[in-house]
Amino acid sequence: GLSRFRRRGLAGVKREFALHALAYNLARAVALSLYHRLWDWLWRCLGLSYLATKEMIAAARV
Repeated sequence: GLSRFRRRGLAGVKREFALHALAYNLARAVALSLYHRLWDWLWRCLGLSYLATKEMIAAARV
């Protein structure tokens, strides 16, 4: 939570906010990447292909 800026002046505040936004977006990207890697690993451990499974589900709906 960002409640107050530590820098003075508009240029300093802009720079600090940009760093906070960058850190937030990087954290989300890393978390999403780890999430997808975990699911990929799980599917491979079960001996299934994610795309083949999606196709089987789609075929079963028809």
